[in-house]
Amino acid sequence: MRIMLVSRCLTLCLLLPCYVHGHAFLARPGTDARQSQARRSCSRSKNDETPTHILATSSAIAGHLPDATFFKAVAEIARVVRRSDIIVEIVVVLNSPSDASDDYLRVVLGALDIPPAISTVPSFAEGAARLTSTCTPWLLGIVGFGPEGEAAFQGEIVSQGALVRTQRLDSDSGAPRSGELPALGEPSEAGAQGREDKVAIVLGNMPLDAATITMDTLARVRQAVAYALGVSASSVSIGDRDPVEVESGWPSVVFSGGRTASYISEALQMALVAVSMGLPLASVTLEERSVSTEQNAFFVAQILKERLDKGLVKEGSLSVSVVSKQDHLSWALPIFQRVGREQGLECLLNAVALPAPVRPDVVITQMDQFLSRMDVDEDAKSVVRLRRDNLINGIRGID
Repeated sequence: MRIMLVSRCLTLCLLLPCYVHGHAFLARPGTDARQSQARRSCSRSKNDETPTHILATSSAIAGHLPDATFFKAVAEIARVVRRSDIIVEIVVVLNSPSDASDDYLRVVLGALDIPPAISTVPSFAEGAARLTSTCTPWLLGIVGFGPEGEAAFQGEIVSQGALVRTQRLDSDSGAPRSGELPALGEPSEAGAQGREDKVAIVLGNMPLDAATITMDTLARVRQAVAYALGVSASSVSIGDRDPVEVESGWPSVVFSGGRTASYISEALQMALVAVSMGLPLASVTLEERSVSTEQNAFFVAQILKERLDKGLVKEGSLSVSVVSKQDHLSWALPIFQRVGREQGLECLLNAVALPAPVRPDVVITQMDQFLSRMDVDEDAKSVVRLRRDNLINGIRGID
């Protein structure tokens, strides 16, 4: 009798409709991970002013660094995701077949403590259908569409038989910010600002997959951004600072690393995260051909030589710092110095190390978590498993 009663209770619970703003619907069995993620977001957030779902659009051409509009959208989305106590679902309306906004968002937002669920649609109408097919949002964030787009989307939602409160994030996010960047020309804490003769070279680290950068990479990017802005690395995080649109006056940061896990190079992945942390777009230089430390040094030397030949900087005043983790720098820096001697580049010959602090156990933990994921194919896991074992055994390899 007790077993029958429990069985009936479970059946009743599964059939109970979910009520959202007075609208009831029966939960549908999901057939893909995106719907599963959406259902997890159906719970009401403890903060009723934090969107549970976000509809976003921004043009980002595959293989290219996007403009400031994309990074403004990233900043607003990151602030929402960071202050949410549930998994936020982001639905991206793509503008063209070459639009890589969703992939770029996965790279940047995947570095947050609780990454959002990201899916794509080709139009407003399909976005409305996606957001009402599993659970109507408690509060829908709109970013990148402007007031007209918000009104149009609200109309699409209503046509689906739902009533959803919206919040246009790019006009009023209400999210806390750690502080604005100093205006160009004002001295920063470390005095880096206004020094165009300073260059930081950030060495890439192979991502775990197309959208997952390593904790090692994140530490390197954070250290480079802190160096360029003249602030402490602990004060730098994704979405804390608005994108800075200046033409010059900041140290240059060269991100070096080719395509090792997807069409998005290591250099571009690092730059996406760096600009999302507040690095001015004008500071970014990409070196996307190298797949080894030796090639990092060779191709970066070509970039520096070109700048010197064009008279953009003077050899005697150019200061170069190489950014990576400490044990990598112990053998990477001599390679850069040797290439500097061979190429006749005094700035590389005198390059200094700028170590990015990262604990091996943090990197290994991330790899263990990656290996436990059900949505990762075995080929990708086998590479990460080897990398993890090499780290544990102190064997020099990719990491």
